[in-house]
Amino acid sequence: MTTTCPLCHTQAPTITDAALKAGGAWQCTRCGQKWDVLRLATAAAYTAYEESRP
Repeated sequence: MTTTCPLCHTQAPTITDAALKAGGAWQCTRCGQKWDVLRLATAAAYTAYEESRP
């Protein structure tokens, strides 16, 4: 599965879910943000919250 930066939506095909779950992290090549599994989960939860609001 391809990992995508939640901020700029750039895909990172070399980063796997397994690598992130094992404690890995990556830096987006486009916007420079650093992501790990916890930060990605937080961003996903916030996106779901925003989409659920009227």
